[in-house]
Amino acid sequence: MMFLLHFQKLVIYLSQNKVNTMDHILIVDDDRDFREALIGRIGSRHSVVCADSVSAFREIYQAGAFDLIVLDMRLETDRDGLALLKEITAADPYQLVIVVTKYVDTETHIAAIEGGAQLYLNKDEFPIPFIAQMIDVILRQGHLRRQVASLEKRLAEVDSPDMVIASGELRELHAKIVQVAEDSEVTVLIRGESGTGKELVARNIHRLSPRRKDGPFVAVSIAGLNKSTIHSELFGHEKGAFTGAAGQHKGYIEEAHGGTLFLDEIGDLDLETQVKLLRVLETRTVQRLGAIREIPVDFQLVTATNRDLGGMIERGEFRRDLYYRLQAFEIRVPPLRDHRQDIPQLAEHFLAGMIKAGRTTAGGFHRRVMELFMHSEWPGNVRELRNAVEYSAIQARAHGEPLVLLEHLPASLTGGTTPAAETAAADFHRHLARAEIEYCNRALTDSPGRVSKAELAGRLGYNDRFVFQRRLRKALALCPEAERDFPEVVKFFA
Repeated sequence: MMFLLHFQKLVIYLSQNKVNTMDHILIVDDDRDFREALIGRIGSRHSVVCADSVSAFREIYQAGAFDLIVLDMRLETDRDGLALLKEITAADPYQLVIVVTKYVDTETHIAAIEGGAQLYLNKDEFPIPFIAQMIDVILRQGHLRRQVASLEKRLAEVDSPDMVIASGELRELHAKIVQVAEDSEVTVLIRGESGTGKELVARNIHRLSPRRKDGPFVAVSIAGLNKSTIHSELFGHEKGAFTGAAGQHKGYIEEAHGGTLFLDEIGDLDLETQVKLLRVLETRTVQRLGAIREIPVDFQLVTATNRDLGGMIERGEFRRDLYYRLQAFEIRVPPLRDHRQDIPQLAEHFLAGMIKAGRTTAGGFHRRVMELFMHSEWPGNVRELRNAVEYSAIQARAHGEPLVLLEHLPASLTGGTTPAAETAAADFHRHLARAEIEYCNRALTDSPGRVSKAELAGRLGYNDRFVFQRRLRKALALCPEAERDFPEVVKFFA
C-alpha cells in the first residue's frame, strides 16, 4: 500500500503526459502466462521482445538496444536475476530495469535496487495493469532524464568567447537561449538597450539549434539598409526588375534558407516592407522583385529592437499583426546596471582576450579601476565596458604597465562624464584608434634605422603583418588628428 501511495503522483503525471514513442522493451521471464499478460497490456504501444532463459537473454541483448528491461529475479536458479542485473548495469549503467519476482525478501530487494534497478515489484502484490503502468512511468522518467541531460549539455555548450554566465540574470537569459534553440521554427524577438549584446544572443540561438546550426546565419541591420533598395536587399530581384538591375540577385531572406535570419533594429522597418515580411512569414515563400513565381524558404527569424514597439503600434508606425508574429518567443537582455555583479568577470574576460591576442602587457586591473567599473553607469552597456577595457589595456601596453591603472582609462570614465550610449561607443573607438597609433609611433621612434612593416608587426605582438596593416590603417581613418600628431606613422602606412 505504501508503494502505491509513493507512486500516486507519478501515475497522475503519466496520465497527463502519455509516452508517445514506440519504446523497445525486453521481458526476461520464464513464466509464459506473465509474459503474455504483460504483452497484452503494453504490446500495442511498445515494441516488446521476450527471453525465457539466461542464454536467450544474452543472445537477444547482444543483438539490440532496449529502452527498458523487465527482469525476473529467478530464472534457472535462485540468483540468476541478480547476476544478469550486474551484467546489464556493467554494460550500460544508464539502462532502465524493473525487477519482478514472486519470491520477495529484503536482502534481494536491497541488492536489486543497489545493483541499478529502478523498481522491485512483487508479482503477487501488484497486478499486471499496475506493472504495465509502472513501465510507462519509468520510461517517462527515462525520457525526461535524457531531455534534462541534453539541455545541460546544451547549456555547457554555450561557451561563446563573448558570453559569460555568472549572475542569476544571465543564467536565466542563457536558459532561454537554450530553450528556444530547441525549437527551430518559432520566431524570436530580443529586447534590450543598445550595447547589451542582442546580436550575440541571436548568434547563440543559431549555434545551439540542432537543425539550424549548420546553415547560414544572416545578420541584417535594418537601420543600415538604403530605403530605396531595401526591398531588393531583403527579398532579392530579377534581372531588369528596375533600372540598374543587371542580373538576378538573392535577397537576405533567400540567403538565410536552412539557417537563421537576424533582423536587428526591426522597429526601423517601414510599413510597406512590414507587409511584405508578414507575407513571407505566413506563406514561407519569398517573391523577388520582378519575379512571377514565389520561392519556398525555410529559416528561423530572430529580430531585435531597443524601441517600444507597443507605442509604435498605437501611433500607427508598426503593424500589430506583424508584431504578434514576431513576439512568439520574447527574450529580454538586461542592461549592465541590472547585473553589476557580473562586471568584474566580464572585464577580466575581455582583458583575457586582449592578453591572448598579444595586445596588452597588463595582466589584471588595479583595485581602484575595478571599483570605478562597479560604480559607473555604463549607458552603452556591455559594449561600452568592452571598449573601455580594450582602450585601457592598450594604454597599459603603451606605458609598459603590468596592471590597468586609473590613468589608462578613457576620460569619460575618470572625468565623471556620462555620454550617451551611441556617442560613448564612437568615442571609445576613437580612443582605441589613437592608443594603437600612439603605441606604434613609440615603437617606430625607438627603432634604430629603417624597419619593415613585418618587423614592426612582430615587435607589437602581431603574428600577421597584413592584419596589423589593416588595423592601423583603420585606426588612422578614425583619428583625423593623426596627420598632425603622428606624421611618421601616417607616412609609414601611406
